[in-house]
Amino acid sequence: FIYSCGTTLVYFLVYVDEFSLIDNDPNFTKSFKNSLATKFSLKDLDSPSHFLSIELVTTIDDLFLKELS
Repeated sequence: FIYSCGTTLVYFLVYVDEFSLIDNDPNFTKSFKNSLATKFSLKDLDSPSHFLSIELVTTIDDLFLKELS
């Protein structure tokens, strides 16, 4: 799922009972995670290096997705 509002852009990667947020607005993400935590038990794993079979490589300006073989 993709959320876009003004300058905020968030990608929600969802698979069964796991999800990952990739964003350009840490304040939005913190607020969103706090809101979810009031309704669900969450475990923040910080910045993932992999999601499913995709390697996530982040730089200061970019996010690169690399399919693992």
